[in-house]
Amino acid sequence: MTDNKRYELTMTSDAFPDPDDAYAIWDNKYNNYYAEKDGRVATFLTESKAKLYLEKLQPSKEIRFIDPNYNELFKIPDGGRIVVTRPEGGQWVGTCDYLDDTHFNINGECMHICQFAEIQKRIGATYMPEKEPEMVSSYRITRRTFVGDKVFKFGISPDAVQPYATWQSYTDNPKQNDWGHYWSEKSVANQDFFLRADAERRGVTYDHTTLIKNKNEKER
Repeated sequence: MTDNKRYELTMTSDAFPDPDDAYAIWDNKYNNYYAEKDGRVATFLTESKAKLYLEKLQPSKEIRFIDPNYNELFKIPDGGRIVVTRPEGGQWVGTCDYLDDTHFNINGECMHICQFAEIQKRIGATYMPEKEPEMVSSYRITRRTFVGDKVFKFGISPDAVQPYATWQSYTDNPKQNDWGHYWSEKSVANQDFFLRADAERRGVTYDHTTLIKNKNEKER
């Protein structure tokens, strides 16, 4: 039996000799077969029919997002993503996994829905559902930093030889992504992402090959 699920599919016992009653739904809350309102146990000839019925019984795993006063802002499905925008213009994308009605994991970190709302209010951030993932080739964009008319992006492609990359884009043409820097290590890619944006803010030239040189020197 699965501990965190109330209902699950099961084969019936010898108490159901009719072949048409081969499958039923087990109710873990009452430790018995699931019964209709009239007390009749719901049984099925085939496993596929039982699964369809089971899907209707299972609660939808939607993750609620609220403000600190518990006013609901929106919902996303289990495994959905949100975009968090910080007051200075930076953005990051969070993958959210349903835990229960008031808790979820975001990028692997457990949060209470009110805790998350209070943190974002304290730092002045806003959050909304990710309507459509942004892709650059096979890389999924997980962070953005806005500096003037430039947008610096951080992407991940788990199956790529170099799974981390950064680009320079533009607020008036966000689909144009120039000067891709590709990295094997996430820590180095994070440095590159920060240094690109920082150089733009300070109006100085940035040479990403210095990161490669520093990395090679440390490995000697």
